[in-house]
Amino acid sequence: MIISFNRPELTDLESAFSREWVELDGNGTYASSTILGLNTRKKHGLFLISTKSTNQPLLILSHLQEEVFLNKESIPIYNVEYGNHPIFEGLKYIEKFNLDPFPTFIFSYHGTRIEKSLCLLRDKPQLILCYHFNGPIPQGSRLVIRPFFAFRYIDAQVNPEIFENTEVFILGKQFRFLPNPEFPEVFMQYSDGQFINNPMWYHNFVYRRHPDSDKNPEDLLNPGFFEFPLYHDSQLYLSISLDESDPDQLRNLMDKEKEKRSVFLRASAKRNEKVNYLFGKVHHFLRLELAKNRFFSSNLFDHELHLSVHLLIITRLLQSGIEKSEIAKFYDALVFLLKSYNLEELFQGMVKEVKIDAATPFLVIRFLYLYHQFHEKGEAVLTSIQIMLEILELIRRDKLIFYKLKSHNLLERQYRKSDVQPKSDHEVFYPLRQNFILNVLWYNSLHMVLQLADLKKVRVKRYHRWVKKIKQHFYQKYVRGVVANPYQAIEEYGYAFHPSMIFALTFPFPLLEEKPAQIFYRLLIKQFLNENGVTFPLRSKDHLEYVFSPILIGDYLDGWEKLMKEKDFLLQYFQNISKQFESELSHGVLGYISSYQVADGLASQNKNDNPSGIACSEVLYFLHRLREISKR
Repeated sequence: MIISFNRPELTDLESAFSREWVELDGNGTYASSTILGLNTRKKHGLFLISTKSTNQPLLILSHLQEEVFLNKESIPIYNVEYGNHPIFEGLKYIEKFNLDPFPTFIFSYHGTRIEKSLCLLRDKPQLILCYHFNGPIPQGSRLVIRPFFAFRYIDAQVNPEIFENTEVFILGKQFRFLPNPEFPEVFMQYSDGQFINNPMWYHNFVYRRHPDSDKNPEDLLNPGFFEFPLYHDSQLYLSISLDESDPDQLRNLMDKEKEKRSVFLRASAKRNEKVNYLFGKVHHFLRLELAKNRFFSSNLFDHELHLSVHLLIITRLLQSGIEKSEIAKFYDALVFLLKSYNLEELFQGMVKEVKIDAATPFLVIRFLYLYHQFHEKGEAVLTSIQIMLEILELIRRDKLIFYKLKSHNLLERQYRKSDVQPKSDHEVFYPLRQNFILNVLWYNSLHMVLQLADLKKVRVKRYHRWVKKIKQHFYQKYVRGVVANPYQAIEEYGYAFHPSMIFALTFPFPLLEEKPAQIFYRLLIKQFLNENGVTFPLRSKDHLEYVFSPILIGDYLDGWEKLMKEKDFLLQYFQNISKQFESELSHGVLGYISSYQVADGLASQNKNDNPSGIACSEVLYFLHRLREISKR
């Protein structure tokens, strides 16, 4: 599944400017722009590094302006916007943009082909660019490249006054540049040619997708220009880094990085091309997010954490087939968190930096159980069992504020004043006001503990009796009315009409027998599933809203496989949905599902709280499951 754009798409300016790419090194450094190489946002640039002093990346190298001279004719292959003077000369010559294995721009002029690729190395903050020339190259031809520096945080404005020094120090085929002692020193390496020191300020750069950019244009420093002689089949390299680097090794470093990326994809050869592509992109995304995002951090103490959301994300990633080494980090971090606090205080919501809700204890148990089903079956199981039993005992002794254990060992939700306020975040996943879902989680948690306890010969007789009682009374209390008259269920049984009811059908240990389960599934299909995906209600202050989301698609697919596999028209629904997801993958932020498409049920007031990795993992899981089903 190669993402590329050809000339007709590239010449549609509004569309091309909205298609963005990002290149990550996995440690906080990134490069990003559009498929035309024009920076349309202030956060775009070729070399942005993470900083310890602030959460904002530092933009060092904004862009390059390249000009090829053939037969004394100038061929600019860059696009840039000044205040009222856009220069889209590169648009005349660009033929194609490819995303993989690196962002690559291909230009053509009278039979001469120019290929420009860029990549970030994974083991150190270094960007390497390669310019490859094919076709007729007249004698005396040359490539001139002008680098433009910003040295600003992405939301700030370039301040020329901080550039106490505008000269670079040249040593061999490398220069070093330090505009101000408060900033990191940078190095630029070049494989051939020379650098001419000629500092000059260029004024009034604007970014069309940044508010008020035209009213507050910015200036960028160009310290000089590179000049490369051109020959037939020239392959030239340019690099920027935070440390000295050998210019003669640039080609070798880029070739090794290309091989690393292809090896990762080949290691997933059993997956089909589309799923394989997604695995690679999610893995690439996580390398960055693991380092800085609270949902993916291996150190859960760094930031305030919504533990239920975190558990939902990492559980889906686990189900999606993420590498054992990556998921083990999540497991270790979670166990360390749980052992660092008194569990009663944690699940009572008394730990300020960790947000919890009624589902959190059950989601902890679910993740621990699935982790051991997929991976670790050694001594770590005993640690998990100990944590699970502590949680169950807190529930049994009514030590948690969200629910009480009632007759027949069924749970009943308890409410405080704050609980009855409309919610707009995690409750869309499971309608926690409904004891139906609560008891599905409770019943499955007991079963999960029993299975792991049996694996390690741990005695838990009491829980065997409990699951029998729950099974016996759950049907009578919650299901009988729906089964007797499903057409009236929407009026009388509100719990049956939330898409998260799919949990009742797809959890490992179903509480619904086959016929009731089929009835529930039909109701859920009729109410929520169509060829565009799953609609579900989000609580808002005034009314219920319905949005489309990938968040529950995988569960609906699982439910279909278990209960209504003979209904082929539903499989067609899922296949159509998969095409839409693939389309979003291609036309959103390149390499990832666009963040607006996440609509992923978190519905947080702060959109930055919803990393697009959630949507990536959801789509990945869905396509992976669909492929497995289609093979049978």
